[in-house]
Amino acid sequence: VLADLAPLPPRYEFTADDLERALGPVRPNAGDILLVRTGFDQLWHDEAAYLDAAGAHKSATLWAADHQVAAVGADNMAW
Repeated sequence: VLADLAPLPPRYEFTADDLERALGPVRPNAGDILLVRTGFDQLWHDEAAYLDAAGAHKSATLWAADHQVAAVGADNMAW
């Protein structure tokens, strides 16, 4: 399941509400993989800018756990 949140500002913490808005009526099923696009993949060549990428707020992590996703991924350094 892809949650396209791009573009996000530097150091923004995306929340469960952000995921809900991005996905609309779509929800992951237990065992699905959740991918989040922040837009920071475009800055891979600029290390300083890339390291200021947006990341997950605790509520986003809990949201993913509540939906029993098997794995999460994002176009930032780490979730």
